[in-house]
Amino acid sequence: GDIRKVINEMENEERGRLQQQLQARKARSRKTILTLAIAICLSLIVLAVIYYFICREVTERKKTEETLNQERNFISAILDTVGMLVIVLDSQGQIVRFNQACEQITGYSFDEVRGRYFWNLFLLPEELESVKAVFEQLLTGRSFLEYENYWVMKDGSRRLIGWSNTFLKDYEGSVEYVVCTGVDITDRKRSERLMTAQYAATRVLAESATIGEATRQILQG
Repeated sequence: GDIRKVINEMENEERGRLQQQLQARKARSRKTILTLAIAICLSLIVLAVIYYFICREVTERKKTEETLNQERNFISAILDTVGMLVIVLDSQGQIVRFNQACEQITGYSFDEVRGRYFWNLFLLPEELESVKAVFEQLLTGRSFLEYENYWVMKDGSRRLIGWSNTFLKDYEGSVEYVVCTGVDITDRKRSERLMTAQYAATRVLAESATIGEATRQILQG
């Protein structure tokens, strides 16, 4: 009887240990599941926050792009509406904008001149250095420089253009773009020269004693 009692006690103790181990495992499992659940919830919250900020950034970027496109289209419409020549150059002298008036007078389309150096397209060789000097002055921050020079058209003809120039600076204060607005003054200059010649001839005729003398003076200039 004592032996069976001892055996029963040993069995009870073993069952007790097994139950304790089982309960401990269950507790650890519940703790692990709870930890995993918390980690998953935190991960979902972090992902939701990241998704929110990404969506907000994409939305703001789209709004910014739409605003910039509207402003760009508005500026383009103005540049193409004005009758004056408008050409925009970057700091290297490459063409980044070329309005319809420029296209009409030169015979070049914007696609043909985009990204090209304007002095390689339009300038006479003898005026190249002087125009480059004006461009360099604009890059140093001297604004509203005015000058006249000839442009060579696509068909080889020449037009005298009167230019007024300014610049746009970047955030660091460096000149980023040079904006040139021009007027074709070829016909006006021709008329001025004709009027000057007519005035000179009239004055010579008035001051000369005879037609022969006047003719000789006019021919001699």
